[in-house]
Amino acid sequence: MDGAAVPFIALFFLVIQGGIVSICLTELARSFGKQAVGLAVIAAVIVAAIAGYAWTYVLNTSVVYTIFASVLVAGGIAYTWAKKMERDIADQLRMANTVARFGLDNFAQIDLRGEGEFGIAHLEAALSSRKFTEGGEWLLRHMEARISDIGHAAGVITAPVVAPHGGGYAYTVYRVSRRDLQTYEDRIHRKYRAWQ
Repeated sequence: MDGAAVPFIALFFLVIQGGIVSICLTELARSFGKQAVGLAVIAAVIVAAIAGYAWTYVLNTSVVYTIFASVLVAGGIAYTWAKKMERDIADQLRMANTVARFGLDNFAQIDLRGEGEFGIAHLEAALSSRKFTEGGEWLLRHMEARISDIGHAAGVITAPVVAPHGGGYAYTVYRVSRRDLQTYEDRIHRKYRAWQ
């Protein structure tokens, strides 16, 4: 492959590959703590260097260019993702008690139909109602983003994919009960005890 576009094509593939590898490795290390995530960042850089070397044969580009670009991209993505993960986990641990108390205190306002539990649709409706303060709306968004940790899996929804591809996809539906809120702080601290 020749031409001026080759370095840009290589960079595009390196970004995609580096992003996928970096995010997968750091996410696999998530529950093992900060040190494990740091090692995952290093592993992402090593994998990127090896992949960069392999790309030199596919794209017929400079070894230095592909290795350097691959390492830079994967290392940057892995480090950024690890820092975001660290902030997110620290935020969850710090806010667990406040979130649980807010959810319990406002349970009836979120679960308007009295189902005994609420899900994403309920949280979105509560946000749209404009009945909550700015702090309350922030907590509702926090609960919506972390509903899989706060609540429990209530089922799986499958949706078919139209022909010619066929098949389909499935995703888990999460709901939050009073019991989930009462146990949330303890559960989240146990889940991320390696980060404390």
